[in-house]
Amino acid sequence: MKTLTKLAAIVAATAVATPAFAAPVSDSNGSARVNIVRGLSLTSTGDIDFGTIVLPGSGTGAVSSTIAIDSAGDVTATCGTGFTCSLATGDTSTFESYDLTGTRNVNVNITIPNEALIYVDGNTANPSLTVTLDPSLTGGVSGASSTVYTETLPNSGAAGSAAAFNFTIGGSITVPDNQADGAYTGTFQVSADYE
Repeated sequence: MKTLTKLAAIVAATAVATPAFAAPVSDSNGSARVNIVRGLSLTSTGDIDFGTIVLPGSGTGAVSSTIAIDSAGDVTATCGTGFTCSLATGDTSTFESYDLTGTRNVNVNITIPNEALIYVDGNTANPSLTVTLDPSLTGGVSGASSTVYTETLPNSGAAGSAAAFNFTIGGSITVPDNQADGAYTGTFQVSADYE
């Protein structure tokens, strides 16, 4: 009996002294990230100015004049019979100029409408003309009413400083000989967002 008690004590001590085998531990590192960009600033200066177009004494809509101002301000004019146009081919006129600033070396989508309406006295209830817009940007993706251009802001200047990108917009307008007279004005919206 003494032997049996000693044997039971040895088995009990061995059970207490032997560590239990746990399941293997697996580690995995997590990660975190953030992308910090400057707010975009888009400002414009100038206007697309088609000058003055004098209509003939009477008109049926059969004759028209077309004035085009490209994105560099160069004018191409087809002044119809009986019209007087203050701008002629080879002249220069004003165009819309844009300055875009934001984070360096980042892609930006610039959305420009394909056309803009201008109205007598700027009032949408009055007669209108359509201006077909002509931006200096190339390679855009055209949609039904606008074109999206993807541009990379330049990687220039000191680290942490804003990058500047410039572009211009010209346009063309066709005026029939029976168009209502008046001072036509209007606006169009250009927008920019990070890609």
